[in-house]
Amino acid sequence: MSGYRYLCDLQRECIDATKIFDYVLTSQKQCFENVRFTFTGDIPDGFAAFPVSSCEIDLDSSCDEISDPNNRPIVLVELPDGTDVELEVVTFQKTINLTVVGEFLDTTGAPITTGTATATVVFCPEEVLLCAPTGTIVDCLITDTSSCAVETITPEASSGMGIGNVTVLACQSIQSYAPVKLEILAKICDPRSIIPVPTVCEVNPFPQQCPSVFPGAQC
Repeated sequence: MSGYRYLCDLQRECIDATKIFDYVLTSQKQCFENVRFTFTGDIPDGFAAFPVSSCEIDLDSSCDEISDPNNRPIVLVELPDGTDVELEVVTFQKTINLTVVGEFLDTTGAPITTGTATATVVFCPEEVLLCAPTGTIVDCLITDTSSCAVETITPEASSGMGIGNVTVLACQSIQSYAPVKLEILAKICDPRSIIPVPTVCEVNPFPQQCPSVFPGAQC
């Protein structure tokens, strides 16, 4: 009961806050054929293939809502416990920017030099059921757990570009939210007292004495 005595110090306050209406983690995997890659830097003459050693999803990749936020379709859904609930259908479009690292090979398969290439792929629209009534904002974030894979890029004749097949697993964090005003029990925070920085002076000990010699037994 000791904790309840602090309630008398609280008063009713109205604050601005962000209310989360729904929050989900989803993933979508898609394969893309004949994706055009742009090589960065110098391209060696006569290269025959560019096997990829690593593929990274760039931070500027995006996941945007393409449904009308003021007129999202509403569907009636039965939850696992038997409860019926109305949810909104939110449609997303993902644009993924890729950077790959690999090695240019000549016609004999011998390595020439390493290099990098970039490409952009656009996912098919994805529908997600959310509690997202009119007035809520929906954010979709591509997470760092997403991954991509590219095998070998082949040169495109006379264009300075390459062609390759890409597989992308896009993991996304999606939430719907809106600014609200909340009434809470609280009190204003006061600054705490300053904790002084301790000044520690180093003790200067006396030199080691020789009591058996001085002052000796005569004292």
